[in-house]
Amino acid sequence: MKKIGYLLVFSFMLLQTGCINIIEEMFLNKDGSGKYHLTIDMSEMVKEDGMMKGFMEQMMQEGLEQDGSEEEAEYDAKSEEKAPNDLDSAFEEKDTIMYMKDLPDSLKQRVDNPKFLEKVSVRQQVSKEKGIFKMIFMLDFDNMADIDYFYENFDKLQGDNQGMAGLGAMGGGGGGFFGGNAGESMFKNKKCVLERLPYDMGGDTFSEEDMQFAQMLFNNATYSTIYHFPGKVKSADIPNAVIDGKTVTVEADLLKILDGKEKLEGIIKYKKK
Repeated sequence: MKKIGYLLVFSFMLLQTGCINIIEEMFLNKDGSGKYHLTIDMSEMVKEDGMMKGFMEQMMQEGLEQDGSEEEAEYDAKSEEKAPNDLDSAFEEKDTIMYMKDLPDSLKQRVDNPKFLEKVSVRQQVSKEKGIFKMIFMLDFDNMADIDYFYENFDKLQGDNQGMAGLGAMGGGGGGFFGGNAGESMFKNKKCVLERLPYDMGGDTFSEEDMQFAQMLFNNATYSTIYHFPGKVKSADIPNAVIDGKTVTVEADLLKILDGKEKLEGIIKYKKK
């Protein structure tokens, strides 16, 4: 579907510059529910759009001229926002939210629990004046299993739109750079102890050629995780963790995570209030 395709293909294409920051943020409630956000911050690209104009226009033409179902075409036609057809319109000032519950049935039926999509939305923030270009994937979760389900099913929403494949391969299918292995959990939360479990981000299986490509894509890229708890944090043994009252911040080099030199797993102990 074109509207989703434009959002996701832009996030993938802008990764080519290496000027990105990935921010994972969790807001945890006392009952174990909360909000989970994954932000792909490509703001540096706003300042350097000239170097990528030809590449982006080519990708738009080749990746987004895909025929969808009649239902998807009708959804696009009814959309209040027009999909960008050139670089200048792509960088127009905007702050919009797309709700996955509004997807056409042909896409929602790709997941075994379509009702889950009511919990998911995507925010796009663009301001050339302020130097902002962000994609924010937002999930209202009932428990940690919802986060696993989100990642495991992300790629199923791609359909036949090749423009979505770039980010989908990174975030979906229970694997890739942002998700754990299929059938395995990323987090456990019990009795005021949040544990981030080990998971494979793909680096162990990278060939030398793959790693060189990753170095080009993610040169200087950072991966930050920010945890917000209902009560004061007692301790955190995650490498590079910084505790500030009810918040824990972990920042790492994405390439070092991929080649196993830095880890994200560990345990955080907190109070309920």
